[in-house]
Amino acid sequence: MKKAALILAIIFVVVTLIVFWKLGRSGPRTAAELLPSTTIALIEAPDLPATLAHWNESVLSKLSKEPEVVAFLQRPLGRLYETSGWLSNTMSLAAATDLLSKIQPGRFFAALEAQEKGSCWIAGCQFFGKSKCMEEGLYRMTQGLDTRLGTSTETLLNAQEHHGELIKKRTYPSCVLYSAIHGHWFFVSNDLSALQTTLDLSTHSLLRDSKAGQPQALEKLALYEKNRHHLFLQGDLFCYLREHPNIESIPYISSLLEEEELLKLAQASGASFRFTEKGLEERLFFNGNFNIQESISHQGMKLTDPTTLGFIERLTGWKEVLEKLKTTRSISPALASLLGNVNLNLVGLADFLKPEMMFSIDWLASSTLPTLLLAAPEDNSEKSANWLDQAARELGTSLQASDQNDLLLFSMSKIAPSIEPSFASANGLFFISSHASTIIQKSNRSPAMPTLENNADFSKNKSLYDATNEAFFYFDSKEIFTRIYSLLRPSLLLGGNMFPQAKGMIDFSRLPSTALVRKYLTPIVIAQSHEQDGFLVQSSGPLCATPLYFLGKILYQYFALKKETFANAT
Repeated sequence: MKKAALILAIIFVVVTLIVFWKLGRSGPRTAAELLPSTTIALIEAPDLPATLAHWNESVLSKLSKEPEVVAFLQRPLGRLYETSGWLSNTMSLAAATDLLSKIQPGRFFAALEAQEKGSCWIAGCQFFGKSKCMEEGLYRMTQGLDTRLGTSTETLLNAQEHHGELIKKRTYPSCVLYSAIHGHWFFVSNDLSALQTTLDLSTHSLLRDSKAGQPQALEKLALYEKNRHHLFLQGDLFCYLREHPNIESIPYISSLLEEEELLKLAQASGASFRFTEKGLEERLFFNGNFNIQESISHQGMKLTDPTTLGFIERLTGWKEVLEKLKTTRSISPALASLLGNVNLNLVGLADFLKPEMMFSIDWLASSTLPTLLLAAPEDNSEKSANWLDQAARELGTSLQASDQNDLLLFSMSKIAPSIEPSFASANGLFFISSHASTIIQKSNRSPAMPTLENNADFSKNKSLYDATNEAFFYFDSKEIFTRIYSLLRPSLLLGGNMFPQAKGMIDFSRLPSTALVRKYLTPIVIAQSHEQDGFLVQSSGPLCATPLYFLGKILYQYFALKKETFANAT
């Protein structure tokens, strides 16, 4: 028995040594080992085979494989490939898939490095197929450059000082590309020195030595290490961005820096994503001292029901919000009139409120539209009451009072059959709602009544809500989608007539059923907290915070453009 155990132990040790030897031979494990500390932007897929496995297990993948969804996506995906103009001009989708299977990619990264004059880029791909397939992949992609920029010339540089690696130089009329294969890694860059630096770092990482005078790797940079510590250790995608003047020269990133305060103030920003069975998970971290002292009170939960579909509780600068709304062109005329009413002085109301917002969405299955409730803790209830009295007179309505919970309330004229804007003060909270009955109901709730905490899906995120000190968002995507999609689907089925410009891209007659999509949806949860060394954002759901942000941004810009075009036409 002892002899058998000893043999098994020896076999285990030998197998372990072989595995570690093979991993060491395959090269560095992360892009941060291959890039210098001067790197200012990085996107990395650290394990493509694992990512593919995670994707196949996710609800997004399962939904995309449903026959109804496959049929619906056939036209838009085909059109997208045809109009992409790059791969479609060089090889078919089947040929691209076949080439990838021959390359057998392992890891991938693309990075931007700061230099004395401007910046340069470099990309790397770890592969386990034949090197000639990797070369073919680059050739296929650069065929598009040949077409647009003219025929390239190729030169071989024998860089003996870089361990005998052969560097290929491809010259185009407007750019130069350098590429090299080192072990199981393929690198391409628009700068020779950047490529040589990565070759140096790759060799020294493989040999596990560190010679004097060699460039410092990004993984050794303290700022990078602090940022990476807060993100997923095992993720499917990783992004890193460091504060640097050269960043502002990148068109899309520069516009993001202007719009997003956190990105602008952070010394470094990192994001990691991973596919799960329930969809996507994400962590963002922004290094810096944001000097935030306040924390949310967690009072908003008492305004919810187990059936509440949407809930937000976050720190809010009310004056900044109202001032920003004033300059927003896409708000409704009714809200614009309220904000512009000098006598009403909505901005002055912000002085009487604490910097916290509570928001809930309730939507009965029998109702056409949801009821919305916005609440804020009062800093001075007496002044809030005086504002309500003056506002009611200004709007020509009466102020209702109740001694039961110190309720003061007035309603405006209906702006839609089920929308009656109402303002109120009760129990130390200031309310704005789409209907007066909602305020009366919520302000009369007793502490013993069930809340979202009694909802099975929300209870799984209760500990995250309790730990959050900056902002918390919860949306029941399954129920919200069901209500909205059921309302819109009949009209969308006629989309070929209503939206002729979209008919070539989307086959509206193949829209998937509500029941099919619904069964794959899970709650969307976003939590934001300030920590000692920065700001952490965690999110999960069918789509997490960052994809939702960019999707919302695209839709907002699209509809704003349509509105402006329509206004100019009339």
